[in-house]
Amino acid sequence: MTLLIFGGGIVVIDDIAKPEFNFTIDDALFYVAAVLQALFCLSLNRPIPQACKIGFAISVFVFLLVFEFLRNVSNFEIRTAFMCVLASGFYFLQSIEIRQTRRRESSSQIAYLQYASAAE
Repeated sequence: MTLLIFGGGIVVIDDIAKPEFNFTIDDALFYVAAVLQALFCLSLNRPIPQACKIGFAISVFVFLLVFEFLRNVSNFEIRTAFMCVLASGFYFLQSIEIRQTRRRESSSQIAYLQYASAAE
């Protein structure tokens, strides 16, 4: 869905330096996907606490506000750097959690997940 929003936005945009609100929605969906993937990896080793789930829900709204602010006052490079830093943090967390799971269990699915996360 997020790639469809992004692709559609690129096709109809007048000025790439001034993207529309749909890019905020698109990046928020990317953020949600990255967090859910990280939470999944965390759940391989321990239950996800309720406070963590609530914190995730709140973080989505905070992300929307921050990214919308950045969309209005910053440039493409700053927004891209912001997203890269967030995604890198989530992928680092994933790598740690998957490594712990793989030490405990030998599974071809976990090995594949570890390789795919490293490639991301």
